[in-house]
Amino acid sequence: MMRDVRCFVIGPIGDKLADHDTVERELYEESVQTWENVIEPACRACDLVPLRADMIAKTGEILEQICSHLRDDEVVVADLTRANPNVMYELGLRHTTGKVTVQIGEHGRLPFDVAAIRTIGFRRTESGMVTARKNLQEALEAALNGEYDPVTPTRVWLGVGPRDEGNSTSATEEAEDEEGFLDTLAAAESAIQELGAVVTALAVPLTAISDAFQRAVSAASKSDATGGGFSGRLALTSRLSSELEAEEEKMAPLIEKYEGMMRTIAPGIDLLVTRLENEEQGADVETFLDQMITFSRAVVESVEMTITFCGSLLEIGKLSKALRRTTTRIDKLLKKYRDASAPATNWLTGLKRLRERPRAS
Repeated sequence: MMRDVRCFVIGPIGDKLADHDTVERELYEESVQTWENVIEPACRACDLVPLRADMIAKTGEILEQICSHLRDDEVVVADLTRANPNVMYELGLRHTTGKVTVQIGEHGRLPFDVAAIRTIGFRRTESGMVTARKNLQEALEAALNGEYDPVTPTRVWLGVGPRDEGNSTSATEEAEDEEGFLDTLAAAESAIQELGAVVTALAVPLTAISDAFQRAVSAASKSDATGGGFSGRLALTSRLSSELEAEEEKMAPLIEKYEGMMRTIAPGIDLLVTRLENEEQGADVETFLDQMITFSRAVVESVEMTITFCGSLLEIGKLSKALRRTTTRIDKLLKKYRDASAPATNWLTGLKRLRERPRAS
């Protein structure tokens, strides 16, 4: 579910009405490609609501609205690919706020005066765009979790202390470290193989929670039969809450590990679908394709069961304050599991379409 955290996106937009083979038209097509394949999906994965200047629907002076977003929005993503003076001016205004600002840019097309500032560099290839989206998502997640340092001009402007420059990475280094097609698929394949053990381990506390509920229902019937009344039921919910807390502690690290694995798997499946849309795959890739379909179907089915379980969990939590606190925390964990699994529905559709595609004779 969206946290409604605002993310303003700046960068060259170009002109969609310009003639083909013009710089303005090329800028527009590049900006749309970066938006659709990198910025928007990375923001959505982090529960951010991205907005570009050309998408502002509110009437009024556009410059005033842009300045308001630069000043007020919690996050700004700046695409510095072939950045013009307007973009650099907007970036400078943003740097005066000290708020989260993440820079990306195509390798070899960055303004020379920002190349030294940590920027997520990428190449405009299929694997390059997938890697850029993954890197941007990780950078946004880290920043939202408090792992963010303003750039040096911002520190000077705001009078804050120096930061550790030891981890500074240039756009060139980012681009040179870009994963290739086989690297991405191999990482996804490895993560899928390990994921089974995590899901199996996660089933243990989930089963224990279900069993605890059944025992509590049985105990409540016995308590009522012996005149335990509401006090007896309240004592049972307190004991149930303690049992659930123990299972919650087991679930938390497993779901965190699951999220990390899904982040590794996602680029591989996305790249596989994108790459094979216009290419004829060999037998080795077809085998991997079948594995991905089986995996995606299992994830989708698991998510459907989790949604049902979450509803029952919250309903039971209404019985007492202690139980509500515990079931709410478990529900949040299960929602993280569900959200991490959400892309599987799109994967399954795309993979099945590829698998059923007529083969060239």
